[in-house]
Amino acid sequence: LASFLGTINMNTGANGNVPSSNDVQLNGDIFALNTGTINLALTTEASYLDGIVDNGGTVNLWLQNGATWINEANNTRYKQDNEDVGSGEQSRVTNFVGGNSEASAGIIHQTANSKDLTIDNYSGYTKVLYGHNASNPTNIYGGNVTIGSASNGSNITLITNYDANMNSTDVQNEVLNALANKLYYIGYTNGENNLTGTVAIA
Repeated sequence: LASFLGTINMNTGANGNVPSSNDVQLNGDIFALNTGTINLALTTEASYLDGIVDNGGTVNLWLQNGATWINEANNTRYKQDNEDVGSGEQSRVTNFVGGNSEASAGIIHQTANSKDLTIDNYSGYTKVLYGHNASNPTNIYGGNVTIGSASNGSNITLITNYDANMNSTDVQNEVLNALANKLYYIGYTNGENNLTGTVAIA
């Protein structure tokens, strides 16, 4: 989906603010210029986005009920077009709405090829899955997640998988600390305290 001028509503109703329960499956990046808006709702377990959100304008995303987002570039930019400027081929979401509870959370995959993800305004519940170097599990793959502001009661969980090199409590604690260092909450520096962050080894 690419919005250079105007608005695209997908699975969000005519006004772009009422998410529906249709399956949506996107293989490719989301792109918005500063004059473009995209409203996208991924609200079913069969729904997914396989691509980045290269957003220089406004992209509002609902990710709920087991829907998945693989945050990895999936298109080639037309480098000769100097108007093709989004968020520098990193992902940026203007307003992100997760699930209403942990059970209805959406899932973000930060792969080894994932760059940083910035969310201006965050609400709801989300799980972020990270991989790691099996021989050095404190080396977590994928970019950071930065949340600007969060609504009251928001929750985000960062998870990596268990492997044989995590067989001691000390190593597990180091892995959890490395996961925690992938999350930045800017609102907290301004006195906001609306986001609960959790780290886990699956």
